[in-house]
Amino acid sequence: SITSAGSPGISITATNGGIALAGSLTGNGTASVNGKVTLIASGALTGAGAISAYYYVQVETGSINNTSAFTTTGGPGGLSILAKSGDATLGGALTTQVSNSAPIVVRSTASISVAANLTTNGGGLYLWSRYLAAEGSTTVGSISLANSVQVKTYGGRITLAGSSQKDANGIPTGHAYTATASAAGVSLGTSDIATDTNVLLSSSGGVIEIYGQQSGSANAWGVMVHGGTTINSGNNSITIDG
Repeated sequence: SITSAGSPGISITATNGGIALAGSLTGNGTASVNGKVTLIASGALTGAGAISAYYYVQVETGSINNTSAFTTTGGPGGLSILAKSGDATLGGALTTQVSNSAPIVVRSTASISVAANLTTNGGGLYLWSRYLAAEGSTTVGSISLANSVQVKTYGGRITLAGSSQKDANGIPTGHAYTATASAAGVSLGTSDIATDTNVLLSSSGGVIEIYGQQSGSANAWGVMVHGGTTINSGNNSITIDG
């Protein structure tokens, strides 16, 4: 495990390989001494070591396949996670605490799979697959949430989308995409279970947007919402485009 008391925090770069986390990384800080954790690698991020920072966590690796929990504990920087040449498979919880503007942004050139809870304290939550691909292309990049994953933003926007298409504010508006038969561009859950026990998307007043597309092969679904899933935006809008 590695702990930094403050600025500049912890930065690890692997120019010609991956990073395997066996222990924790912690970047402590205060309002004037910002703790940061940055991981940059050409290869994969793997392992189960937790990452925590006061200000922000930045991960840019070739692909991501780990069970680490990522957390920010105070500052507005949030979590920025990028799989720049493969899938992002996230098995640990992602959390931004305290700051009501700290976002969670997960981008991948391919697909995104989530198996643990995602929580902000008012910041936006963005799952952005195939983020470099043109909207009309057949580049594959789906988004899937495992059964009973909870996504809560307490007022922040929730967006599940794909491709390089975005609005004037930089928010993705294109479609996550799959060419696999009997699959969906966006899957909320993997099977039907009891009412209100499956995936939860709860924004407490933030906009919720889901954009998914399938190539049109057998049993084609743009967005698959499995039984037991709850989508609740409070008094704001919900858009499902699939």
